[in-house]
Amino acid sequence: MGNSENRIDSLLEAAIEKIQAHDISGALGKLMELVELDSQNVQAINLIASCYYVLGEFERSEVCWDNVLRIESANKIAILRLNSFRTPAFQFWLKRYNEALFDVENRNYKTAQNKLRELLEENDGFVSVYQMLGLCYMADKDEKKAIQVWRKGLELDTSNPILTSYLHKSEKTTLENQNQTKQKIVALPVEKSVSRRGNLVWVISGVLCLALCLQIGFSAKNMRTSNKMIEDMQVKIQFLSQIVNKDNTSLATNVVSGEDLHGVNNEEMSMAGSDYDTSREKYYYDTGYSAYVSKDWKTATSNLGMVVSMHTNSYLNREALYFLARTYYLTKNYSNAEKFYLEYLQKFPDSNYYDDSLYYLGCVYYYTGDKEKAIDMFQQLETFEPESGYISSELFKKVMN
Repeated sequence: MGNSENRIDSLLEAAIEKIQAHDISGALGKLMELVELDSQNVQAINLIASCYYVLGEFERSEVCWDNVLRIESANKIAILRLNSFRTPAFQFWLKRYNEALFDVENRNYKTAQNKLRELLEENDGFVSVYQMLGLCYMADKDEKKAIQVWRKGLELDTSNPILTSYLHKSEKTTLENQNQTKQKIVALPVEKSVSRRGNLVWVISGVLCLALCLQIGFSAKNMRTSNKMIEDMQVKIQFLSQIVNKDNTSLATNVVSGEDLHGVNNEEMSMAGSDYDTSREKYYYDTGYSAYVSKDWKTATSNLGMVVSMHTNSYLNREALYFLARTYYLTKNYSNAEKFYLEYLQKFPDSNYYDDSLYYLGCVYYYTGDKEKAIDMFQQLETFEPESGYISSELFKKVMN
């Protein structure tokens, strides 16, 4: 019995760590192992529901929360989540999402694109929306946008196998095209034929992927999808993806270096941003985020700061604001970190990094000696996200105890 309990605790701890690192698929695997050992563990089932929710498997998440209430009728987390899930506002969002999936299934890709983009503007926290939007772009021969969208989806679920597979195939295709160009193997009639065939392949892949999503949803009551079914579907998608062969065109981006904005005050930056063509917003974001990943903090703050100064309230603007705050936090510029975390919490209370911002703002206050504000932020985090992985962190325990 003791070994089983230790194993359950270990799996739960590992799952929470993965959720905290935005590895939703990895966390889900750990949690599935856990419920095999303890099918009545309401904490694990609540976390499974949250994972499905982020992945966009809404029927499965709803079934899990209902299961929790069958086990523990007064469970506050499940009640809160189901009440939020069943609000008219979210149900209307979900209705339009299903309409977009129907458009994808019927190959109305332009219509689906528009609907999915609108849905992202309202709620950018679901992997499946990025997945389907990327497929629509690919069907429309816009591989660059497809790749950008899939990479955004991977920020929500860093080990997502479907998105990883798509990106791997796209990168492989790009490399093959570059090699062909170097070898000067050019046959225009063949290239046109391949391009049309590549487009058709991604169309078929999109329909297969949709079928996969629907099958997962319809089998929700089992709480576990057939691994064989997933593997078979993925083999089909990967096989079709391999023959995609498209020219990879690059777009010139205007990169803002750290030196370019040296000495520019916030007011000047804001004025520049308000007058700047917002269609270039994504260029600055891509450059800033890439610099953030590679720890080029100066370039990251310059470019992300330019996006923030545009005040478009788009999902890129929201992402830039969070990563700008995060950059300042990592470089221990706590005054600016506080400023931008507060702005994020005020402007985007229902978006993806709200709990992260509460936690790191609490850390900012702790490191700057304001323990009362740190406690206040952590209390807000605990109320907002009782199952947050941050609650198990050493700093959270130290401050709250």
